[in-house]
Amino acid sequence: MHSQITVVPIFILVALAPPALAIDVFKLQVVSDGRSGTLPFTPIPVDTSRQEWIVITVNGRKVQIRHTTTVANFVGMRSWFDHPATLIRLCIEEGFEHKNCQTTKGDIATLPKGKTIYDMGVDFKYEEGGVVVTRNFQLSPDFKPEAAQPLEQIEKAQPSQHLLSVYERG
Repeated sequence: MHSQITVVPIFILVALAPPALAIDVFKLQVVSDGRSGTLPFTPIPVDTSRQEWIVITVNGRKVQIRHTTTVANFVGMRSWFDHPATLIRLCIEEGFEHKNCQTTKGDIATLPKGKTIYDMGVDFKYEEGGVVVTRNFQLSPDFKPEAAQPLEQIEKAQPSQHLLSVYERG
């Protein structure tokens, strides 16, 4: 018996390999609007040891949402705490009108056919410290994802410091 070895040029193997899946990741920093109590514009101290982010991952028509908090200890070392969405509502936005809303339990929702994340108003709930919190946002078409990232890198992604802020409503 003779065994044969077939030599295939490497460029053919690369051409036949399936393309790596890529996803878009948007990271929004949540910032307090600086008002509290009954007096408008009463400044409150900014807690620089704690930061909040909304991370939106878009893969085709699938949208995954999580809230993440980073807390610094007394020497400045940061720890990250993720809070996946427990409920997501996607609504087509037309001015101030919410149309064709779809609610999904969990942290992944599906965009309507022919729509992008920019067409949608998004409400979501998550739990943190025993409290159910609701947030909402709509991305401007000018706000671009950080980069299309290979799927295996999404778990390593941490929010960066140059992002659009989302303001809390008082």
